[in-house]
Amino acid sequence: PSVGTYPAEDIWVTAVGGTTVWTDSPGGPWYSEVTWGGSGGGPSPDGIAIPSWQSGLNGVNGASTTLRSVPDVAMDADGDNYLCVESLPPTICGGGWGGTSGAAPRWAGFMALVNQQAVTSGGTTVGFLNPYIYAIGEGSSYNGYNFNSSSYDNDFHDITSGNDDTYGQSIFYNAGPGYDLVTGWGSPNGQNLINDLAPLTGPPASNFTLTASPNYLTIQPDSSNFSTITVNGWGGFTGSV
Repeated sequence: PSVGTYPAEDIWVTAVGGTTVWTDSPGGPWYSEVTWGGSGGGPSPDGIAIPSWQSGLNGVNGASTTLRSVPDVAMDADGDNYLCVESLPPTICGGGWGGTSGAAPRWAGFMALVNQQAVTSGGTTVGFLNPYIYAIGEGSSYNGYNFNSSSYDNDFHDITSGNDDTYGQSIFYNAGPGYDLVTGWGSPNGQNLINDLAPLTGPPASNFTLTASPNYLTIQPDSSNFSTITVNGWGGFTGSV
């Protein structure tokens, strides 16, 4: 759900903060992103204890060391959205809608794409995400899946500017590098995050990938060149290739 009090602060919930997004052209690719001033966040107001998967935050950017902190992730929430209400005829449509109550369904739609790819690949729907999200953000491991320092940069847009003080709250928070109490770990970097979340459909399968350095070679006649091929095992892979 979107950021507020309960249930967003529940440890079994993925809480979604708000951002303002710019693209490099109408309908074009992502260009930049800052916090949306009406986003919420902070330590649990109801005293819910910090879950184990948040313990690695170590108080970064104001995160609590004893209480559940929200949000976990973020999505566009600025008032630039078009909405149609169909509860009563006639259908009413208009622009100017925003809020984390719009960011949360956006995240749900993104997760539908993750689950679609997971099921199409022979897996099941992903399930509870938070421990994996924090493992990606921290470049650590969870349940046999290993992430590194480049995983976060690859999978999320880190929102580092802005705050949630648009409406003059007595307590507000600033965005910062990595996790913060306005946008969590940030917004998803599209297909990259889908590719990292889609395999999380149970115990990790034993498998491997191959990488080459350099990725391509130019070889002149009567000469030779070299590329290093690396086997990257995951899910406990120990075989030979």
